[in-house]
Amino acid sequence: MQAYKIFDRVFRCEFRLFIGELENFKAAIRKMDGYPGDDELTPALGWTVDLASAIAVWLPEFSMDNPQNIATLAHELLHAVHYRLYHRCDVEYWLGSAETAPYYLEFLMRGFLEQIGSRRG
Repeated sequence: MQAYKIFDRVFRCEFRLFIGELENFKAAIRKMDGYPGDDELTPALGWTVDLASAIAVWLPEFSMDNPQNIATLAHELLHAVHYRLYHRCDVEYWLGSAETAPYYLEFLMRGFLEQIGSRRG
């Protein structure tokens, strides 16, 4: 299981990305504060779980050379952006300036892709 972490100092939230077997992801998030149970976590292209201590994202696999993997990461991170901005911080990011969510998504994508890329090289 590969694990990556980003901490957002502005909205004070930790994001964790796990890549590997679903059962290993479940074992990792069971140890985290706010674990909701894994009844609904079944094999998929990815999952995003909003925990009390972090937002956890899981992908079964990831390759920088696979467009589907990159699209799935973006998909899951958009869920993470929504959980953090709207559910936790009450930011209605779609009102007024439509830039808040795209910049947040960019921050997370770049951060995780840079970490993944540095492990490859």
